[in-house]
This record gives sequence, structure tokens and C-alpha cells, in this order.
Amino acid sequence: MDADAIRALARTLHDQGEEMRAEGRRLLALLDATAWSGRAAEAARTLARRRCDDLEDCAARHDDAARALALHAESVEHRLALLARAGDLVDGVGELVGDGLGHLRDLLPDGLPDGLPGGSPGVGPGLLAAVALDRRAA
Repeated sequence: MDADAIRALARTLHDQGEEMRAEGRRLLALLDATAWSGRAAEAARTLARRRCDDLEDCAARHDDAARALALHAESVEHRLALLARAGDLVDGVGELVGDGLGHLRDLLPDGLPDGLPGGSPGVGPGLLAAVALDRRAA
């Protein structure tokens, strides 16, 4: 899942929490606006307030989940950026190694085979670097 999809889910959860709060306020306003009185009316209002508290708790959990998802989206973006930079670094190192081998071949004596390094027994990068340094010093 990409960061934008995660953020969209976070917004959805936040919006649902706001809808729950609004519904609770609407329910309480309707009950308070009625002319109903007596023990049954008080019991209904008490029960409605409890349910509104439950809606508020649920809305708060939605907000917590939305914040956690937003943080996760930031983390995903950060890690994707790190991976992209690492890929660029690997590409850059590959280019440097390729350039270095090209320069090293320019410094090698003509008698060494073309398949170096590793093309001849006992000839590796260390030997090639030593030959190049020796050639430069001369």
C-alpha cells in the first residue's frame, strides 16, 4: 500500500470519527428539545448520554488510528526515499567501479590478458592495482 492510500484511509477514519461525534450531539439535542418528562424520560436521556459517551470513545479510537496511519505513511515515504537513495548509490558505485576499471586497464602493461580481473589464475584486483600504482610511480 502506498503512502497516499494510507493517508486516504487515515482521512476516512478521521471523518468517520467526526460523523460519530456529530450524531451524538444531534441525538442529545433532540432529546433535550423534547417536552417529555418523568422517570422514563430521565432514564432515556441517561441511556442516550451513555451511548453518546460510547460514540465519543469510538470516535477517539478512530482519531488515534488515523494519527497512527498518518505516522505510518510518513514512515513509508521515508523508507521509500532511503531505498531510492540506496539504489542511486549502488548505481553510482557501479559507475565508479566501471570507470576505475577502465582507467586501470589504461595503466596496465600490454602483455596482460583482456579478460582481467579473474580471467587468469593468480591475477586479481589487488595485483592489478599494484601494477597500476607501480606504473604510475615510474
